[in-house]
Amino acid sequence: IFFRLCMALRLSCDEWRCISDYVQTAVLSHVCRQTWRALRRRYLSWHADCTNVSEMVALLEGDPAVRSLSVKCNAFKDDTTRPLGELRNIPRLTSLTLDLEGSPIGDTGVASLSALKEARALKDLHLSLVFTRLGNAGAAALAALKDIPSLQTLVLGLEFNEIEEPGAQALATLRHCSTLTSLTLNLRLNGIQDGGAAVLATLQAAPSLTFLALCLEVCKIGDSGAQALAQLKNAPALTALSLNLRSNLIGDEGAAAFAELRHAPLLKSFSLSLEFNRIGPSGVQALAALKDAPALTALHLNLRVNELGDGGTAALAALKDAPRLSVLHLNLRVNKIRDHGAVALAALRHAPALKTLILSLEFNKIGDAGAEALAMLKEAPLLETLRLNLELNTIGDAGKAALATLKDAALKDVAVNL
Repeated sequence: IFFRLCMALRLSCDEWRCISDYVQTAVLSHVCRQTWRALRRRYLSWHADCTNVSEMVALLEGDPAVRSLSVKCNAFKDDTTRPLGELRNIPRLTSLTLDLEGSPIGDTGVASLSALKEARALKDLHLSLVFTRLGNAGAAALAALKDIPSLQTLVLGLEFNEIEEPGAQALATLRHCSTLTSLTLNLRLNGIQDGGAAVLATLQAAPSLTFLALCLEVCKIGDSGAQALAQLKNAPALTALSLNLRSNLIGDEGAAAFAELRHAPLLKSFSLSLEFNRIGPSGVQALAALKDAPALTALHLNLRVNELGDGGTAALAALKDAPRLSVLHLNLRVNKIRDHGAVALAALRHAPALKTLILSLEFNKIGDAGAEALAMLKEAPLLETLRLNLELNTIGDAGKAALATLKDAALKDVAVNL
C-alpha cells in the first residue's frame, strides 16, 4: 500500500483526470486525498424521487466539475420530471443516464426531458423509460434529442409502452443527427407493426451511424416489415447491426430479405434474432447467402423455435465459405434437427478464419451419428473456442464418447453440454 500511495502522489491532478476520463468511474476518487480533491464530483451516481429532485438539480446546476451523472429516479409522475430537464445546465456534462423505469410519467413527463437537447457538451445519453405509459407524443418529444450538438451515443429503453407507427416515424428522425455514431432503440412490446418497421428503416440515412441496435420483439411485424428493415444495407457507415425480432409474424420471405444485408459494404458484426417466428428451410437457405458479406467477421443467428428441420440446418453449413468470419453463434434450439442436419453443420470445420464457434442445438433429435460428426469440428484450422449445447437430444454412448475426445483437442476453450 505504501508503494502504491507513493506512486499515486507522483501523478498530477491533470493526469488523474485523464485516467479517470478513460476508466469512467468514481472509484479513483477514493485512492487518496489528492484524488478526492481532483475527482470527487467528476463521476456521480445518485438516487432521486419527486421530493428531492429539485434540490439535487440545484446542487449540480452550473458545476463545471461534473462529467458523468447517473440518476435512478423512483416513483416520478408526469408533473415531477421538469427539474431533470435542467440538467442541461451542467456545463461540462458529457455522459448522462436517467432510469425512470416503472414511473407513470406519460407523454407529459417525457416532454420535459426534451430540454436536454440544449446540453451542449453531452456525448452519451442513456434513458430508461420502460413501462412509463409513453405514447406517440412522448416519442415525438424524444426525437428532439437529435438536436444535442455533440451527441454520439444514444440508448433509449422504451419497452412496454404504447408507441405506434407515428411514434416510430418521429424516432426515425434521429437520422438527422449528424454526430450520432451509436443508436440503441428498444421498442419491445409496442404497437410498431409493419408500418413502424418501414419508417425505422429510414435510419439508414444517418450519415455517421456505425452501430445500430433495434429491439422489436413482440411488435406484430411480418414479412413486409422485415423486407423494409433489410434496406438498412444502405447505411453508409454501418459496421455493427443488431436486429431483435423475436416473437413476430415473419416467414420465409421476410427471412430471405435479411440476406440482402450481405450487400452492406462495411458491416463487420451482425446479430439477427428471429426466434419464435414462422421460418422454414427456404428462408434459412436464403439467409445462408450472408456468407458473401465482404467485411463480415462476427455473425449471431438466433433461429430458435422455428421449422428449420434438416434441410434448413444443412443450408447454414454454407457459412463455412465466409472468407473473414471469425465468430459464429447459431442458436437452433427446438427445430426438429436430426443427424443429417448435424452432419451438415460439421462442415463448418472448413471455415478458413473461424476462431469462435457456438452451436446451440438443444431439444432436437440428434443421435450418435450427428454427435460423431460434430466432434470433427476440432479440425477447424484456426478454431480456439468451441461450445456445443446438445441437451435433450438422443445421443447415446458412442456419440458421447466421440464428443469426449474434444477435451484433448488443441483448443483454448471447449465446452460440451449434454
